[in-house]
Amino acid sequence: MKYAAIILGGGSDLPLDELGGLTPLEAADTPNLDELSRAGRIGTVCATPKGCVTCDEVCLLNLLGYDPVVNRCGHGVLEALGAGCELSLDDWAMRVSLMTIGEDGADDEGVVLDQVAGMIPEAESRVLIEDLVELWSDEAPEFMEGVRLGSLVQSGGVLLDSSGTSYRGVESAAPVDLIGRRWEPALPSGELGRELARCIEVSKAYLDQHEINQVRREQGLHPANLAWIWGMGQRRKLPSFLQITGLNGVLVTRSGVMGGIGELIGWDRLSGSTHQAMGDQLVRKIRDHDFVCWYGDGCAVASHQGDAASKVQEIEAIDREIIGPVMNMLRRYGDQRVDPAVHGWRMMVVVDHATHCTTHKHDPAAVPFAMGGAWVQSVVERTMTERQAIEADLHIERGTDLMEYFLYSGLVRVDHA
Repeated sequence: MKYAAIILGGGSDLPLDELGGLTPLEAADTPNLDELSRAGRIGTVCATPKGCVTCDEVCLLNLLGYDPVVNRCGHGVLEALGAGCELSLDDWAMRVSLMTIGEDGADDEGVVLDQVAGMIPEAESRVLIEDLVELWSDEAPEFMEGVRLGSLVQSGGVLLDSSGTSYRGVESAAPVDLIGRRWEPALPSGELGRELARCIEVSKAYLDQHEINQVRREQGLHPANLAWIWGMGQRRKLPSFLQITGLNGVLVTRSGVMGGIGELIGWDRLSGSTHQAMGDQLVRKIRDHDFVCWYGDGCAVASHQGDAASKVQEIEAIDREIIGPVMNMLRRYGDQRVDPAVHGWRMMVVVDHATHCTTHKHDPAAVPFAMGGAWVQSVVERTMTERQAIEADLHIERGTDLMEYFLYSGLVRVDHA
């Protein structure tokens, strides 16, 4: 059996006035996803376990069948691994995110307005992060003695600490959870947390006056006027996807977080500069892999910027350049309902979490999925939207159960040997 999973990061949403009361999934023209849905089944899955924060790391681990309560290792670790950093089990990694907060003297002074600083370009982000690391080395030399810049990532960087210092127990909120809130009350606490808090406070004074931000203000762009340190963690040993399922997998993504998860579960990893390039990679890898997976966070990025039109365009591009080509390739492996001797295939499209264009925040509500292929069918034809998924009769309460259902449900007729 050949399997393909397409994960839409932040793909679901609320009905929006600018889309005529539709959600982006409802407004988008998605003939390939509609075809998969109508021929197969749709439903909802609780990708965020009760008691867990809704974030990429938690939801993606859950959907891939790995309990995030047990296997979560920290956003900084995943970003570091996704960027190719070498990490021992004793190293700690933490994420530095460049954010936009309300300017001094403004009505929204100190309020977090944009957790990605207007999607600041890589070249500008690189200068700011490298300058900050140098500043922190001068201002907090004891803390920074064993800390180095591991990699530069979208709107920030990753710090690595090999000094033996433990960050266990240090809590620091994710930037997305700070939207609309003042940043000072959320500063890390505890003895080591105070060191991180000092670095964050120093960053505000420094970044306020940085020439890059002065130019960004003149251009009407969000300044990157606060550096937030969060996502501390250590690498974990996870059982590989091959060990758990017997399937060898390959991941195509530009996401550092998903790339880090792929590294931990033993998947080969590829990327691409465009949707079409990534779709081509998936199609080629179906031949020599049992399981291919694509993850993109373009929908989430559009939601964080409140851009519903871009979110619709992203969904349409995924349908056209990813879902369509992959489904066409999978069909070459035949329909086992017609010929039991053929290889057969299954495909799933799922959202990891809702991200709302109105609030720019994540939502822990159940998310829609669609799957089709060998022995997957429903008596009622539906399309994969939030409303129709809720109306369907397939609702998976534990996110970790989705992968098992996708791989094995209804396959009693198939000779797995």
